[in-house]
Amino acid sequence: MTCGPVVNPTGLPSWNNEYLAGSTIEVNSVVEDRPHDRSHAQRGSDSKNARMLWIDGVGGFLIVAGDEWLIGGPGAGSSVEINVQGDLSRRAAAVRRQGSDYVLQPLASTRLQGEPLDRPTLLRTGDRFQLGSVVQFEFQKTHPLSSSARLNLVSRHRTQPRADGMILLADTCVIGPSQGAHIQCSHWTSDVILFVSGDDWRIRSEEPLVVDGTQIGQTAVLSSDCRIVGETLAMSMERL
Repeated sequence: MTCGPVVNPTGLPSWNNEYLAGSTIEVNSVVEDRPHDRSHAQRGSDSKNARMLWIDGVGGFLIVAGDEWLIGGPGAGSSVEINVQGDLSRRAAAVRRQGSDYVLQPLASTRLQGEPLDRPTLLRTGDRFQLGSVVQFEFQKTHPLSSSARLNLVSRHRTQPRADGMILLADTCVIGPSQGAHIQCSHWTSDVILFVSGDDWRIRSEEPLVVDGTQIGQTAVLSSDCRIVGETLAMSMERL
């Protein structure tokens, strides 16, 4: 199945090759409009861009659209996008997207690949970072045609709501059997693509789908809470 068009629609500039090599980002290039400077009310309004996707036989995934994602511990509530139930500061770190690249910005004790981190630094797929003393994440950017990324908790902690993975939705979320899919579903026969257009969450599939009992075409707008069924797939999406 062709996954396009999945070109990053943001138009934001990408980092150059020097940064892609893994060097540290100059602080003043990324800390303008720091996420932790934004008001709670502003972050609360961002919650409309979060969904839980429950895929039958696979698991539950937190999908959050945007350009920056705060990670915090208990008590952070709706002021962060990724809430971890663990020994963690209310605002421990932020992941910010710059074009098709991602930067980890420490806001409290942070280690990247085992080394202390005190400034914004480019993330590469497979990187592991630790927040506080024990909470560990792995960063994955798996699909060559999508700017979206995935975070996995590799320590024994849970998110609230509980999720098997967090999708940082930049443009598209590829779900299915293909190599590089953000969410692997090996028993599906083809990929399904979730994406946001304006305020609408949409789905695209070559496989005929039924959404809330209605047959849809290849592309359809999804309601906030819906059930999606195909020949080999079934999943439910709910707004947070």
